[in-house]
Amino acid sequence: MTQNQYSVQTHSCSNLDRLAQFILRYRKAYPDAKLMTAEFYTYHPALENGQNVLCAFDAEQQVRGFAPLFPAPLPPTDPGEESDTASPHTIWTILLADPEVAEADEVRQLIFNRLLEKAHRIGGSFLPGRKVRLASDMMASQQSDISFLKAKGFEHFDGMYVMHRSSAGPILDCALRADLALRQWKLASEPEQVQYLQAFNICFPENSKDLATLRFLLDSPRWANGTAIAAFDRQKKLVGSILIYPNDGNTFGILDDVFVVPDWRGLGIAKALISEGLRACQSLRFQEVFLEVRQANLPAVSVYRSMGFETVNEEIILGLYLEKEQS
Repeated sequence: MTQNQYSVQTHSCSNLDRLAQFILRYRKAYPDAKLMTAEFYTYHPALENGQNVLCAFDAEQQVRGFAPLFPAPLPPTDPGEESDTASPHTIWTILLADPEVAEADEVRQLIFNRLLEKAHRIGGSFLPGRKVRLASDMMASQQSDISFLKAKGFEHFDGMYVMHRSSAGPILDCALRADLALRQWKLASEPEQVQYLQAFNICFPENSKDLATLRFLLDSPRWANGTAIAAFDRQKKLVGSILIYPNDGNTFGILDDVFVVPDWRGLGIAKALISEGLRACQSLRFQEVFLEVRQANLPAVSVYRSMGFETVNEEIILGLYLEKEQS
């Protein structure tokens, strides 16, 4: 099949089943690939009803390539704060070709051309004064797709460890200060969701969330068997949190978005949250628990290892500044 027998289009609900089949084929070749369901890529609010999802179709209208774009602009600097213009805005993506297609690089190239065009349009809407980086996170096993991006100028600038432990093992007992309390939190009301987002966005300004994104998780089947573990001070101010929910197949638990607000760090709150999160995983009958942590975050890696987690995989994070694009 030659290049002119493929076409690149934005995704729509009518293509959901074909995208699901593509994901099944890709996962068969790369079982550890960090891929969500077709429904996730169809309805996630950041994807603008499929307008931020590119699919390559063959002559039989089967999906043979795939690239979503998740904009993650940094928020404006508060008045009186010094602006950190060195940190770039980010657009997260992956660019995958069907492992069963012989002309995989042709498919990748067709999508890549459209990907750069769309990334420039999205980046043009961000606040000026910062660079815009197109970033891609893939497992180390996905060498064909990683090699293509590297050939296009993407550089390996960061990485994540995937860590694992059994929930059946002993759990460290981590006591909190008397002025702090932990509780499970379903984030059921809008005031609770706003309180959570305010604390989260202080801790992760480079990956800030809005209500629509948070509610996408809260309305998902995952959250039916999920919960937050939250730490509050005596004034009921949120000072730290961790999310626990199952993977798509409901076969293991995920610990996600661990944070402690800056003024409360160094007090053992993260360890207490993780300990309580592991107990929640036991009560939810998750036999295995996974999490991801940045390789450069050595204190966090050390904490997780002290609590029984072991590194089982590695995620490669590549980046390309848009002004350095290559065709």
